[in-house]
Amino acid sequence: MPSNDKRILAESKVFCYFGLCIYVLAKYFFVEHKHTIVSERTPFKNAYTSILWSAVFLLFGRAYNLFFWPSNYQLSANASIFLSVLLLFGIPAAFRAYRGNLWIKIVLNTMGLILMILSLLPLDQFLFHLTVLLQVSPPVFLALFQLKNVEKTPFILALKLIVSLTFMSHGLLCIGVQEVPDQFIWTIHSILGVEGQEAYKVLKIIGLIDLLMSVAIFVNRFTLGIALYMTFWGFSTAMATMIMHTQEAPIWETIHLWGSDFLIHLPNAGMPMSIFYLEKWRNKYLST
Repeated sequence: MPSNDKRILAESKVFCYFGLCIYVLAKYFFVEHKHTIVSERTPFKNAYTSILWSAVFLLFGRAYNLFFWPSNYQLSANASIFLSVLLLFGIPAAFRAYRGNLWIKIVLNTMGLILMILSLLPLDQFLFHLTVLLQVSPPVFLALFQLKNVEKTPFILALKLIVSLTFMSHGLLCIGVQEVPDQFIWTIHSILGVEGQEAYKVLKIIGLIDLLMSVAIFVNRFTLGIALYMTFWGFSTAMATMIMHTQEAPIWETIHLWGSDFLIHLPNAGMPMSIFYLEKWRNKYLST
C-alpha cells in the first residue's frame, strides 16, 4: 500500500476510534425510559429504521468532514473538532431515540440545528440552502417519531414537504433558475460523458422530472411509486459523489476524500424510503 494511502488509513482509524470512545461514553448518558416508542412489532419499524440510519450516516459523515476539512465550513480547526465531537455524541442518542427520553430529544433537535448551521456556512445561494433540507432534518424527525405523532397526517405531510422542497430546489437549479452549480455539470460529464450544451440539456430534463416528482408526491394515488423513484434517485446521486472521483486517486484516498459526502447525501434516499413505508402502512390501514 502506498505511503499516502497508509497515512490516510491511519488518520481515518484515529477518527473512528475517537468516535467509538465517544459512543461508549455517551451510551451511559442516555438512560432507558420505561415507555418504548417503537418496538419490533410496530408497523412503523421499517419507516423508523430508514430515518434512524439516515440520521446516523448523516451525523457520522458530517462529523468526519468537519474533522478533516474545517476550511470547507470557514471554521477554525478547534471549532471544527468541537462540533465534530458534538455530532458524534448524537449517534448514540439516535440509536436510543425510540425510548422517548427527554434528553435524547433535546440532543437530536440540537443536532438538527447544528447541521442546519453547518449547511449554510459554505453556501451563498437560496436554492442551494433548500437542496440540503434532507441533510439536516433526519435527527429532528427521529426525535418526533412517536406513535401518537406518526399515526397522524401532519407528520407524514411534514416529511413529504421536506422531501418535496429538496427535489424542487434541485430541479430549479438544474433548469437554470439560478446559475447552474459547476458540480452538477461535472457530475453529468463524469458519469454520462457529455459536456457543454449537451450537459445542460440533460440537466434540464433531470430538473423537469424533479419538479414533477416534487408535486406528484402529494397525490396519494402516486405516492408509493414516487417515493420509490425518489429513493432510487437519491441513492444514485449519493453514489455519484463517489463514482465521479474513482479515477482521480487510489481507492483509500477516494473513500477518505469523498466517502463522507456519500454518507451526507444518503438521507436523500432514506427519507423518501420512510415515506414509502408510512404510506404503505396507511393504505393498508385505511383499506381494512
